[in-house]
Amino acid sequence: MKDIMILLKRKICFSFFIIIILIAFSGALGWILTQQFEECKKVMETVHSFKEAELQRRSEEKNFLLRGYSQQRLQAWQNAKMEFDQRFGELIGLKVLTESDINGIKTNNTEMSGVYNRFFEDIQSAKLSENKIAYYDAQFKISGQRTSEIIKNILAREHEEQIKNSSRTNFLIIIFLIVFSIAATFLAINVIKNLC
Repeated sequence: MKDIMILLKRKICFSFFIIIILIAFSGALGWILTQQFEECKKVMETVHSFKEAELQRRSEEKNFLLRGYSQQRLQAWQNAKMEFDQRFGELIGLKVLTESDINGIKTNNTEMSGVYNRFFEDIQSAKLSENKIAYYDAQFKISGQRTSEIIKNILAREHEEQIKNSSRTNFLIIIFLIVFSIAATFLAINVIKNLC
């Protein structure tokens, strides 16, 4: 009888030990998953802010084209460009962009800097003709489309990453539940069997 009680105590202690390990594992897993979801959320918010900054920059370009030069419009455009550059820097910091994305946006910005410089010189010096306005509008549009395509690719990649994270999370939760259920069942059966 004494040996049975010692065996029962060992089984119970072993089962509680397994359950404690599983609880600790679930806490660590929950923390890791929370961090992943928070990072994903931050990335998506930054990408959307980047997209909004691009749209705002394009809107300010349109204001110049349609309404002409004024110091107030120039300031609004510069603010929109600074916001765009800031969001771009944040995305680089979050390591979301591929080398191709970074190079594409930098190349696009470099090319457009020359166009902006000519545009500001032309718009300050004289009233632009319809042809000039159409030319600059086309150049700005090309720049916006390139950036929008990169943003679209980033969003698609992040969406795929969210789906992968969700699948991994579901798989880990199912595995954890199975192991936890087996340990709890083993504990309950041994306690009931030896108490009866």
